[in-house]
Amino acid sequence: MHSQEMPIGTPTFFNGDIRAINPEAFGFFYCEIIAPDNLLHPIIQLMFKTVNGIRTISPLGNWKDMIFLVKWIML
Repeated sequence: MHSQEMPIGTPTFFNGDIRAINPEAFGFFYCEIIAPDNLLHPIIQLMFKTVNGIRTISPLGNWKDMIFLVKWIML
């Protein structure tokens, strides 16, 4: 991994928005997600396997999951 473009280094624990710590943050993050139960339109979508196939859901509540953070380029 020394000569490849792969993540290396020490993991950093953060609480809140990672861009406050590192504005150039990009990649996969294992997160504890808290979506309030009173949201009318939840925005985080997950793929969920059911007996009828794979469905997309927008859950409420607390869970842990791997999230991919895209680096946005403003033109």
